Amino acid sequence: MFQYLAADSKRSELMGKFMGGIYGPEGARIAAGFPFSRFGSILDVGGGQGHILAGILQRHPGVKGGVFDLPPTAAIARKFLDDRGLTQCDVFPGNFLDSVPPGFDAYFLKSTLHDWDDEKSVRILRNCRDAMPAHGRVLICEIIVQPGKPVGHPHRLIDLEMMVTLGGKERTAAEFGRLLEGAGLKMEQALQIENSFFGIVEGSRS
Repeated sequence: MFQYLAADSKRSELMGKFMGGIYGPEGARIAAGFPFSRFGSILDVGGGQGHILAGILQRHPGVKGGVFDLPPTAAIARKFLDDRGLTQCDVFPGNFLDSVPPGFDAYFLKSTLHDWDDEKSVRILRNCRDAMPAHGRVLICEIIVQPGKPVGHPHRLIDLEMMVTLGGKERTAAEFGRLLEGAGLKMEQALQIENSFFGIVEGSRS
């Protein structure tokens, strides 16, 4: 699907707007719900047009940011961030299945790993590990599945959507821990963000 989107700039732009629409309200909650100011720099890996990162940088102005995504999407991100005056944010084109830009304090993956099976998710995380400094962190921002949640919780529907469309899945904290371990990382914490469906799983170099 991502190759299909990347093949046409209009499709890439519409996808970016769509993602901003469905996740837009979550940006402020995520930015407020985790101490991102701990980090001097954050790279949003697979960050789309950068709407979530923009919320983080606006709330934590001392942090330098970067968005990393496929070339057509990166071009859209550059305009999106420039329009918001976020000059402290760089944009990098590339493919996170191959490598990610080095040297950031935190590698932030928002609704990224649920697109992929375990093997590819471990590859993405390992690429982040290879790029980050010794003190670096990986921040996985996704729904953290909690067994026993009521049927109305959205993780059930989204889990099916990911499986059918992309071969991915939603995961429990324990499953994220196994992905991190497979990538040579160690889970530091799994934090549920207040008033949000999302949580953040933090990993460090093991």
